[in-house]
Amino acid sequence: SIIEISDTEKIYLHYDDSLTKVIFIQYFNEDTDHLGEFHPKNNLLD
Repeated sequence: SIIEISDTEKIYLHYDDSLTKVIFIQYFNEDTDHLGEFHPKNNLLD
């Protein structure tokens, strides 16, 4: 799923196969073309 912070900033949530856990999170800034990745610990969002 995509979370829009502003017109140029977005966060992408990537789920596992069961769609219950977030495997990793990507942050993208269109102004700077910066793409960051965050890998949360397992079961963080349970």
